[in-house]
Amino acid sequence: MLAMVSRADVVVADSSDCRLTIKVLPTEDVTKIPIQVSMTNSVPMTCVQCYLSTPDTTDLFFYTGENRGVAFTPSDRWASQHHTMFSWGTKKHPFAMMALVVSTLSENFKGTDGPLFKVYFDGSKLADGSYSIKMQDANMVWTDRRKITTYLTPDAEAPFSIQDGKLVVE
Repeated sequence: MLAMVSRADVVVADSSDCRLTIKVLPTEDVTKIPIQVSMTNSVPMTCVQCYLSTPDTTDLFFYTGENRGVAFTPSDRWASQHHTMFSWGTKKHPFAMMALVVSTLSENFKGTDGPLFKVYFDGSKLADGSYSIKMQDANMVWTDRRKITTYLTPDAEAPFSIQDGKLVVE
């Protein structure tokens, strides 16, 4: 993407018809609470990026395997070459997880509305109370490898609560 950006015309467009949203989904397992990121888009989109933060300032995301990869579930909107990159604690957002879904061949996501992916976090150490997952600096990009159009999304929160050690989705 960096090489592509250096040779491409970059435009930031009106995002009123294109946006990312975030939602905490119900589950019985508070050690693996799903966070769903969805996209509504009136034009084709190639990749998305956002920063997700949990109620605590520590990394509470759910990891799998020996390589400690972030547990995630892609949606059927992905094209064949869409891939993810997750990174905790970037310079700009030291207490958030960067989530990037990009196509190495500049393929567009399928459809115009619906979930893109789910990531999971461990809420088992949260005391009873009201919380939220925050999504910041979210953007969507369309490119044909010559032109790049970026669509910005306002910051958002997904509320939930823990009651008697169980997740309650509001």
